[in-house]
Amino acid sequence: MCRLFASIGSGPVNLESHLVGSETSLLAQSNACEKRIQGDGWGLGYYPEPGKPDLSQSTGAIFDEKDKFTAAVARASGPVVIGHIREASNPMNLPRERLLRIENQQPFTDEKWVFAHNGTLKLPAETLERMGAWKGRMRGQNDSEVLFWLLRSELERTESVRKALAASLKTIMKVWDEAPAKRKKEVKVPYVSLNFLLTDGKRLYAVCKYDGHRPKHQDNWLIAVDPPRPLLEMTYRPDADGRGLVVASERTEPGGEWVPLRDGSLLEASLSGGKVRLGIERL
Repeated sequence: MCRLFASIGSGPVNLESHLVGSETSLLAQSNACEKRIQGDGWGLGYYPEPGKPDLSQSTGAIFDEKDKFTAAVARASGPVVIGHIREASNPMNLPRERLLRIENQQPFTDEKWVFAHNGTLKLPAETLERMGAWKGRMRGQNDSEVLFWLLRSELERTESVRKALAASLKTIMKVWDEAPAKRKKEVKVPYVSLNFLLTDGKRLYAVCKYDGHRPKHQDNWLIAVDPPRPLLEMTYRPDADGRGLVVASERTEPGGEWVPLRDGSLLEASLSGGKVRLGIERL
């Protein structure tokens, strides 16, 4: 599994603490479980100018590149920041040197959009064939990038994240339904987790959708949660003053009022009058 982080705020967010410094930072999470380390690259997406995202990315392991990652965190600016650390899935059966190329690192961008995904699309090549001209937008070979362009194509048509997700899921399931029985037996499920973060630089969307799937190695967390929560359940924390919000795979600071983002949920956060407006709906 990969790990996700996002922040939205009208004032400065202490990214250094969430991403590098705290005992449960994204950096600390990267090798919390020796069986499931996120050592296959990292990336940050942010907005130094409105509507114009920039990326800092690497194919190296974040825990081997602390100084480089810390410098990238210091450069990250703008109202919305998305972070991703990678444990690479490989449903395309690529050799490792191709799998870890920089074009396969997240987040992915297109125009004003930034996207990061935690999960695996099990039939990416078959899904790509359903996407018409959007197939030509692919820059790498990555199942998460296929999901991004599928979602992006539906966003262009529907102008609604909720509707775009529903249409994308319909395509994914149609591909699954029409797949040969042998192929289904090989991959077992159409996807493992559609957890993702998406932003246009003004609004932040977080989708938690894993359909009750329980991965191996439930000891992947740094922080004890009472009662224990599913590994793929996301979490968020609004700032006490209402001026900021953080969403993550796991708490990136040990303190504060972290709230579960349940399976089958869509979170939308935007800024209005210097405050974060938060909405959560069931999918």
